[in-house]
Amino acid sequence: MKNSRLLIVGLLLVLLGSFTASRIQSGSGAIDVVDVVIAGKNGARLSALMFVPEGVSASTPAPAVVIAHGYVNQKEVMSNFSLEFARRGYVVLAPDLSGHGGSQVIPDDGSRGVGDMLRYVHALPFVHPDHVGLVGHSMGGWSVVTAALENRELVRTVVVVGSSQGGHEAGFMLGAPSVSKDAGFNFGVEFGKYDEFVAINYFDQKKAVDFVDSQWLKSPFNTEERVVLGKAYGDFARGTGRIATQSAETHAGVHQSSSAIANVLGMFQRSSPAPLQKDPLDQVWQFKEAASLVAYVGLILFMLGLLIKLLAMQPLSAVAQPVPPRAPQSPLVYAACAVLIVAAVALLLVPLQMWAMHTLGVSDTFPLLFANTSIVYFGAIQLGFLGLFCIWHLLIGRRRGETLLTYGLSTNPAVMEFDWRYLAKALSVALITVAGGYMLLAWIYGFWHVDVRWWMLLIRPLEAHRFSVAFAYVIPFVAIFFINNLLAFGWLRLKDFGSDLRNNLIWTLALFVVNSLGVALVIAAQMGSLYTTGQPYIGEVGYDTLMVILGNGFLPLFAVTSVFSTYCYRRTGNIYTGALLCGLLTTWMVVCYQPF
Repeated sequence: MKNSRLLIVGLLLVLLGSFTASRIQSGSGAIDVVDVVIAGKNGARLSALMFVPEGVSASTPAPAVVIAHGYVNQKEVMSNFSLEFARRGYVVLAPDLSGHGGSQVIPDDGSRGVGDMLRYVHALPFVHPDHVGLVGHSMGGWSVVTAALENRELVRTVVVVGSSQGGHEAGFMLGAPSVSKDAGFNFGVEFGKYDEFVAINYFDQKKAVDFVDSQWLKSPFNTEERVVLGKAYGDFARGTGRIATQSAETHAGVHQSSSAIANVLGMFQRSSPAPLQKDPLDQVWQFKEAASLVAYVGLILFMLGLLIKLLAMQPLSAVAQPVPPRAPQSPLVYAACAVLIVAAVALLLVPLQMWAMHTLGVSDTFPLLFANTSIVYFGAIQLGFLGLFCIWHLLIGRRRGETLLTYGLSTNPAVMEFDWRYLAKALSVALITVAGGYMLLAWIYGFWHVDVRWWMLLIRPLEAHRFSVAFAYVIPFVAIFFINNLLAFGWLRLKDFGSDLRNNLIWTLALFVVNSLGVALVIAAQMGSLYTTGQPYIGEVGYDTLMVILGNGFLPLFAVTSVFSTYCYRRTGNIYTGALLCGLLTTWMVVCYQPF
């Protein structure tokens, strides 16, 4: 029972958090949330989540809105917008865009599946055909503009968030066709005051706060003057309405912004009034986010508890072994290496990934661009410090009596030995631990239609077309954590701090700081620049800025892997179980959300 406590606590947190998130998302039963799968162009599978408020029927049709996420996101990331629209009586369809989440790639479709979703929702008998709108964040904004211009007769209102219209006419590779003053639908823009991508969306401006001076905003507003925030232009009843708003948010921050969500709700209220009138700031998404975070933490604790239980059960208990005795690393050597690692992680975050993106790109075996750049980035850093470690061993380590045994490379705690049967058991422990967490999440996801997530940081089940991809990515990720654990526990081993709990906590924290502080410093520099100068510190346009935003995902990843790496080493006496488990877990967490 003692070995089951954490397992039970984790399970209870997952169930409590997921149930609470589900009840909030469904309005305590007032909103029916269902999975939707349709066939898009070329027969591609398109996945979506639909929210249908109670009382909606063919005799009492409701206005509807299709809500599209941005690049390297999924439908769940827009759930805050979806929930608040549904609470006000709108039918909501939140799709995974082409190549994202559960949707397959649709080649040469500028709407990325939104056009197909628009036609689907417009044909639903319980949707008012004259009141169907589109909302899109970032790339989703370009997608909804494209879909609206291709299906003008189906759309009443289009709102882009952290995005724009136009770009194709300027020869820009991204963007969308331009929305004219007589496009046939109302058009709104919500753009964060600190949005990093102003130069992508409003090419003639350097600061997001100045997007109201952009010709790319003035053109659809049919004005030569600076656009006034919050002012209604045109006639919303006739489909010529235009309005722009701004919240004090970054590009990704609008997902967690009450003011941004309220602004978008207000735009739709002018065009297609909500069946259920609520103050735009009457919002409950924050509680769902908190509940999802509880479930996220619970899932990690559940897997850690399962790991502890497995290591106490026959025959897998043979994996648990004492840690070979070894003197801790010199504090000066540890500090010097830690500083070098943090500096390398910070300085190479953007340039190394940009090099990998432009030089290596993707392949049939490794089709996920940012998974590839992450592997090259972290892999190169690990290999570089592995070289330093080897030099240190030849010059100093051997004289200290260091061996492969003391570095955690032996499957026997007493003598240097390499036993494939031991590795098979270690792999079994890792596989069962991750599989147990996966099955629990898959049940939660399918039964309650909620993920375990906070903000953009989520874990979701893998669709069928992602499983085959995962098999390829698990090899490099295991290799990265094999080296990382070797460096952390074989070379830079800390001293003993007394109790086992204290050792686990301090070693985990130290590993997390060394692995992630460099990324955190880059993000802090970027945010500091945005909030003080209005411009990003790294990158004015393109993928370099995106690399920094995606860096947010590395922080929880390293928090989780630091826990498992440390516990596995201290419980098994070697680096194998931790490397295997962290490689599997990272593959799942990365492959589940990366776009094709």
